[in-house]
Amino acid sequence: MNSTIKFPKEVTYLKNSIRQASSFSAIIRLKDDILEHAKVLEPIEVAELLKAYFYSRGYEMVILVGDELQKRGCSSLVYDYYILASYLALGESFQARNYLKRSPALSAQDIKILYQEGGANYSTIHGWSHRSYNQVVLTVVLAAFVVEYTDDHLDEDIDPMVYLVMRMIDLLNILIEIGYEKEHINTLKKTIEIMFTIKL
Repeated sequence: MNSTIKFPKEVTYLKNSIRQASSFSAIIRLKDDILEHAKVLEPIEVAELLKAYFYSRGYEMVILVGDELQKRGCSSLVYDYYILASYLALGESFQARNYLKRSPALSAQDIKILYQEGGANYSTIHGWSHRSYNQVVLTVVLAAFVVEYTDDHLDEDIDPMVYLVMRMIDLLNILIEIGYEKEHINTLKKTIEIMFTIKL
């Protein structure tokens, strides 16, 4: 018996279009189709739309698309990485903290315990990463960072965005010291560079 899943022609065409897209603008042009078929696409395929907006520095659009996906009953830690990073890029750290409660994926108890206050630290998340999917490890790291950062008492003399950049560079160095995989380090480094238009 053949157990291969057969998708409607338009979904197969969309999957191929996402895979073959040669630019972020090409992915962004597929926005309506991706949202319409989000429930049958793989999360990593849908995340290409969020990634395209993020890499184009369309942070507000990342958040809007994330909200639309939630309305359609779609949630994934893969999406949440770009959404959290976008809130931080906009300087909206407390909105990022609020998002932790709104995201079905991040509020799942087995995930929440990894980043909530009194829970795990970056070393524990690193240990968990070997038992999970590579692409969602940094989502949990960002969630832990958001909790830690929003619990800080910022000195009024320090520019909030300057302090955020400093703290994220500190985070990058912490992950390097712990021994996170090079793939994770390079991804976070690139994310920080895009968020703050800097070169590390």
